[in-house]
Parts: sequence; C-alpha cells; structure tokens
Amino acid sequence: MTELAAATVTADAPSRLSLPVRLVLLVLTSIALVFSIGLVAGIGVASFEQGLLKPRGAMLLAVAVIAAAALGWACWKLSAHWRRPGRSAYERRYSKMMWVLFAAGMPIGVLIGFAGDGQPGTSLFSNGPIDSRFAVIAALAMVVTLAGTLVIYHRSIDDHEQQAYLWANSLAFYFLALALPAVWLLERGGLVGPIGIGSVMLIMLSAFVINFAVWAWLKYR
Repeated sequence: MTELAAATVTADAPSRLSLPVRLVLLVLTSIALVFSIGLVAGIGVASFEQGLLKPRGAMLLAVAVIAAAALGWACWKLSAHWRRPGRSAYERRYSKMMWVLFAAGMPIGVLIGFAGDGQPGTSLFSNGPIDSRFAVIAALAMVVTLAGTLVIYHRSIDDHEQQAYLWANSLAFYFLALALPAVWLLERGGLVGPIGIGSVMLIMLSAFVINFAVWAWLKYR
C-alpha cells in the first residue's frame, strides 16, 4: 500500500498528482459530470413536453453539454492511474469496482435533471415540491443504488482499506452524535437560528467531508 500511495501517473498527464489529490479531483469531477448530465436530461425533457426550446434554455443546454464533455474528458485523464498496464489482480478488481460505482451514480444524476426540469432550485436537493412519481422513483433509486454499491465496495477492498473505512465511519458518526444535539440545544437557548433541513444537510455534508478525509488519510498515508 505504501508503494501504491506514493505512485503518480506519468502517462500523458497534465501534472504529477499524488493519489489522494487525484482521487479527490476525480470524485469532484465525477459528481459535476453527473449533475451536468442530469441538467441536459432535464432541459431535454422540459423542451420535449413544452414543444419548444427557449433561447435561455438553449444557452443553458449548450453550456451543460460542453461542461459534460469537458468533465468527461477530465475524468478520463484523472483515472489514467487506474487504467495503467501491469496492475495487480487487486488493482484491476478495485478499478472495476470504481467504474461500477461511477456508472451506478449516473441514473441519480438523470433523475435530478428530470425532477427539476432543468430549472435551478427545483432539483431533488432543494426543498421545493416535486412530482410524486419522481419522488418515489428517486427514493427507490437512491436506496437501491447506495445499498448495492456499498456491498460491491466492501467486497472489493482489502483489510487495510476496510480498517480505514471503519475508522472514517466511526469518526463521522461521532461528529453527528455530538453536533446535532449541540445545535438542537443552542437553538432552544436562542443562541442560533431555527434548525431547518438546510442546517441538517450542512451538518451531514460536514460528516461526509470528515468521513472522506479520514478514509483518504488512513488509506494513503
């Protein structure tokens, strides 16, 4: 693992990045790619239903298509390390797992675009109402996709990464167990504003960041 963590990608890469940095960039780029594809899908569906594509929608669609193409190219370049020749059987299995996880996230991005019809503030991640059919489909898709990918992930990783992931999960849970009651008490004491879904999601996002940071540090140190 030490040799793997110290490796860098040398084949036609724009820069020599360490694996942790490359992985973070790949994750962020992949998420942005999924959102771009969802936006393209949402605008396409809205235009088809309305029978026309307004100039603003056309401009947004063009930007989304260009962004998706650029992000797809960036994902391909950033993933070069996991496609290099001479990999071990474990590395090949791990790379396959990563591609499966990425492909499994694509339907979520499409659903996000469908739910919002390509309009900002009406996606699955806002608080606005969405079509009941999309709510059911999106909920089922998220549960099935996340549960399935977690099984695939845990069956693909080695003991070292398993230990890193368990520590990351534990610390993220401890953060939630401390932060949520503390904010609840501060809100009751009038020291912070009312707790809404937005505040809870920010705390959840902080837990995810802690989870990823601890996992990456323990895996690649």
